[in-house]
Amino acid sequence: MLTKEKLELRQYRYKTKCIVLSYYGRGCCKCVKCGFDDIRALSIDHINGGGCQHRLKVKSNYSWFIVNHFPKGYQTLCMNCQIIKKIDNKENKYELNFNKRTNSDDRQLNLFIS
Repeated sequence: MLTKEKLELRQYRYKTKCIVLSYYGRGCCKCVKCGFDDIRALSIDHINGGGCQHRLKVKSNYSWFIVNHFPKGYQTLCMNCQIIKKIDNKENKYELNFNKRTNSDDRQLNLFIS
């Protein structure tokens, strides 16, 4: 059972997340790329990359954006759009090339479809 304090903290964090995601979602709590609106899969994207370094530096959460008066350079994305952006921008740590296909890939795909 949650204590009153823990419940209030959880509600505060949820409200803070909604405010920040809505601000960077152009007034709506949804992905700016595809429109997905389930808050469980929405997050803040650093438009020009560098999110890992930023998170390590500020060691904070959504309240950081409010305290710092909603700085520019961020947007609300769903996790799918985040991953696609990361791959397209070659920000992927392991540098996987999902666009490169081989003949064996085609054979496996044909087996799966057949």
